[in-house]
Amino acid sequence: MILSICIPSYNRFDELRNLLNSISEAKSSEFNVFVIDNGSNENIFSLQKYDNRFNFIKRDKKVPGPVNVGTSLNYGDAKYVMLCLDKDFIVGECLDKFINIIKNENISCGYCQLNSKLE
Repeated sequence: MILSICIPSYNRFDELRNLLNSISEAKSSEFNVFVIDNGSNENIFSLQKYDNRFNFIKRDKKVPGPVNVGTSLNYGDAKYVMLCLDKDFIVGECLDKFINIIKNENISCGYCQLNSKLE
């Protein structure tokens, strides 16, 4: 597996559905997706209609937003891990191109630190 996309989610059902629909259009089998629900009032598990690249996880206990975002990366199990918020969007065709690049090229990796403490 070359890429894990980790998506922390909380009460953005429609945006999450749009994001997952777009990601599911990618043809590559070299990525997986982890949707981590942080105690949403909405039933995001009704979105489990996708193939085996998509994994849904429910936290046992709700955690503060920054902790949910920061620790969601722990679920990634591929060579590269991408954080994608449930309000973001990835075009499936572009995801295929990105995977091809990271698979076949030397790339630089970045680090993003949240503007708040993870306590």
